[in-house]
Amino acid sequence: MKRSISIFMALLFTLPMFAGNGNHHGKKGGDQWLCGGIRAGAVNTWLMNKNMMNDKGLKYQPSFGGTGGLMLGFHFSEWGAIEVEGLYALYNQKFKSASSVDSLAWTSKTSLTYLEFPILLHFDTQNFKYIEVGVKIGMLNSAKGTFDYPKYAALDYANKDIKADYNKMNTAIVFGWGTGIWGNGGLLMNMGIRLTYGIADIVNQAGNLGGNYHPVDNTSTVKEYMPTNTATISLHMNMDFDIGWFMTSSCGRSHKFVLFGH
Repeated sequence: MKRSISIFMALLFTLPMFAGNGNHHGKKGGDQWLCGGIRAGAVNTWLMNKNMMNDKGLKYQPSFGGTGGLMLGFHFSEWGAIEVEGLYALYNQKFKSASSVDSLAWTSKTSLTYLEFPILLHFDTQNFKYIEVGVKIGMLNSAKGTFDYPKYAALDYANKDIKADYNKMNTAIVFGWGTGIWGNGGLLMNMGIRLTYGIADIVNQAGNLGGNYHPVDNTSTVKEYMPTNTATISLHMNMDFDIGWFMTSSCGRSHKFVLFGH
């Protein structure tokens, strides 16, 4: 965790050097303004646990989820903004048995949904390219588990409520980049890549926090407990628009907020 925080702080202080200071919005107004946006993304999701990844009895399967919501931002300069998002996010993780014997084959899936609130520093470079870095705080909304074992159908379950096994909060670091694909500085659609990594264990005491890990293959020795962290790679589509400018008189004595006419 300390290493993650150090990397975040280094990015925080170095990224502004890459930001352009040109007036790429091309509008007359104040140096500061409010913006809003719509967010949607297709997400490759992972619930990463070192013991499970090294377990010869099971295999991680490619898993996908999604995210969507709204953004409100404050541009403190032409090149930088603070943005807060409110998102609904789905994390899926699929597993299957590593056995080649059909009678022993099984599959499982864990599905978690969160209400997430990313807090991001958004740096605009020239030509509508951007870099973003920050943290997001997630509140667990639901957790479901599915297990399918054709040989022993009595062990099967679908969409079982397993919320009690997971922590209510999940904090992750965020890093992303992208570029505008349509529009201008006042109304802009952009596309980007966003990476996230959870810095805290999502499993709680009821989910065997701190307990030993028993490999599925039953041949390896019992392992010490390892945390489970979320990780995502997403393709984001964003629609951003300027709401209004903060205007200041030449003498600096009067201030007003002016809505921007799109």
